[in-house]
Amino acid sequence: MNLVEHLEVIERWLDSVGVQSDDLPEPVDTLLWEQIGKFFHRQLPSDLSLLYARHDGFPDWLYFFQTWLIVPATEILAATQMLRVAFMPDNSPEAWRPDWLPFAADGAGNYLFLDLPTSTINKFTHEGGYCEFLFNDLDAFLGQIASDINEQLYSFQDYEVNYYGSVEL
Repeated sequence: MNLVEHLEVIERWLDSVGVQSDDLPEPVDTLLWEQIGKFFHRQLPSDLSLLYARHDGFPDWLYFFQTWLIVPATEILAATQMLRVAFMPDNSPEAWRPDWLPFAADGAGNYLFLDLPTSTINKFTHEGGYCEFLFNDLDAFLGQIASDINEQLYSFQDYEVNYYGSVEL
């Protein structure tokens, strides 16, 4: 399966549990997406652009792996600016790098980010700036979500998502 197919699995699951398509965010504004690319001084990866061309993040009740919300594009900019100030690059392992793009948050100051040069997905914790490798790319991240949905490891009731899988991020 590819990234589009993974997104389709997520969308079909949401539809099957009664979430209407208009409950999901619209595609990202093209001008905003171009602004984000300029902010990072590069064309953004096609898989990330494809994700945001379908949905500008996901609703604030749709947490994956029980913790992680894929944030809207405006939050990418705000989080990046905050992290660049809070964890100024100084060649220490705790420093936030300018080519890291945060795309998911747990609401407690921790982020999943796309390392733009390598396309890997990593976790950055606000307590000491600890970084941990998680997935080879965005496709693998969304593939794990789709696989867990197919294995019925997610449930949904009253706009609350529960995850029963073993993946801990």
